Amino acid sequence: MQQAAEKSLKCLAREAKNRFKRGFWTEFLLAKQSILESEEDEKIKEIKIKALYYQTRKKLDSDYMEEDEESTFYNKVSEMLSSGALILNPIQRLVDEEYIKTLTEEEKQNYIIRLGDRYRKAKERFEKEQELLNASS
Repeated sequence: MQQAAEKSLKCLAREAKNRFKRGFWTEFLLAKQSILESEEDEKIKEIKIKALYYQTRKKLDSDYMEEDEESTFYNKVSEMLSSGALILNPIQRLVDEEYIKTLTEEEKQNYIIRLGDRYRKAKERFEKEQELLNASS
């Protein structure tokens, strides 16, 4: 349990370092400075800065969630493809049965389309990784 916590802490630290390198917070500070230097009322500036902060936090949180979710999804696809078994309908194996029961017909169609696109991308990534592994050995 402690190892998992340490690993997640290391992962979070690495992500923070990457954000710092990409200038994530520098962009926020520049936008904030631009708002502060504008000729607007102080209340409007305050509202804009708060909105900017919440927008930045939302992007940060969604990036973290998407990364974790995509990693889990890729691991499922990778495990499925590595098994060597004939897979007739991979999308059906990846569907979240509980979630799809809550959707309308149109939402189900969109969900399946997005799932198919995610599967295609994960499969392409898996195949590229396998090519690299085979080429290096």
